[in-house]
Amino acid sequence: MPPLLGAFYLIVGLLHLFLDQRAPKKRSKATGTARKTATSLLVLALFIDVSAELYRAGVPSNVEAYTLFAAAEFVWLFLDGSWLGFVGTLCPLAEIPLIKLLGCWSYPNADVHLLGEGLVSWTTTCYFVYTPFLANLARWLDSWLALANDDDAAQGQGDDEAARS
Repeated sequence: MPPLLGAFYLIVGLLHLFLDQRAPKKRSKATGTARKTATSLLVLALFIDVSAELYRAGVPSNVEAYTLFAAAEFVWLFLDGSWLGFVGTLCPLAEIPLIKLLGCWSYPNADVHLLGEGLVSWTTTCYFVYTPFLANLARWLDSWLALANDDDAAQGQGDDEAARS
């Protein structure tokens, strides 16, 4: 479901930019640099791989959830650290209409039931680890676009001065 993932990435990234402008900035580590974005992407890929391996190995869901929650908190602490990072913990709620109304997928070993649909408890951790990457990516792209706009404005100002001469 690449279009759904793309929509998810876009919405969470824009939500972070929106909240960044309105929330107090306290000790956030999410600076939105290229390095932070690349690091958070690498950590996300490793986290998703570990979660898949734990699931494939048949680790009991409660042990898997505790392990992944601890790892996700570590990732959040070192790659984000802002309260906005907790936005990702609400994302499984967005799956419910997609499962219930559109039948996009299902979780065969669901251990949490919300609004009549089954989810896997550790799914929240995956979204929680997506959040630092998406926030860093959105912030990095936003700063890159702002820099490009500043350069364009400076170029336009120089052209205006040259035309007056």
